[in-house]
Amino acid sequence: HIDNGHLVPLDEAPRTIELPAGSAVFLVRGEVWLTEDGQREDVILRAGMRYDVRGSGPLVLSATASPAELFFVPPAQARLSSASHLQPYLTARAMWLREAEGR
Repeated sequence: HIDNGHLVPLDEAPRTIELPAGSAVFLVRGEVWLTEDGQREDVILRAGMRYDVRGSGPLVLSATASPAELFFVPPAQARLSSASHLQPYLTARAMWLREAEGR
């Protein structure tokens, strides 16, 4: 089970994760090899990078050398910002929450 908005540790053992299309995966620490079912290319994520889930197939993730930490964002929240790194995304999300609170 994956909790959105929480850090999820990852080691070198491959882990299969199901996320809806449009979700965002941010790598907070480490380096991760990511394979998305139905996509031609695998991706190497480095700390701070974002990956947007394209399809409905599972992701297979594993840390390449050291432990890694991931942060998952559901599609509706991922659409709030196209920031490619976690910090600008979190800043945009905080601004959106403040604006929503003021309404």
